[in-house]
Amino acid sequence: VGLGLRPKQAEAVWSLVNGEKIDEQAQGRGLSVEGVRWHFKNIYQRTGCSTQAELVRLVLGLFGRPLN
Repeated sequence: VGLGLRPKQAEAVWSLVNGEKIDEQAQGRGLSVEGVRWHFKNIYQRTGCSTQAELVRLVLGLFGRPLN
């Protein structure tokens, strides 16, 4: 993902776009749910989005449907 995101942030965004929930991302990456939420707060700040839905719409609008 472009958008000026760091690689781990881009990975988290693609996981979200592909339907992975925050708690699933936390478990899969060995992080706390709050840790993943903190990362998404930074992602929202970088992208100008304020919700998960807005972020997904932005990514899909820029890059089309993600590959599973």
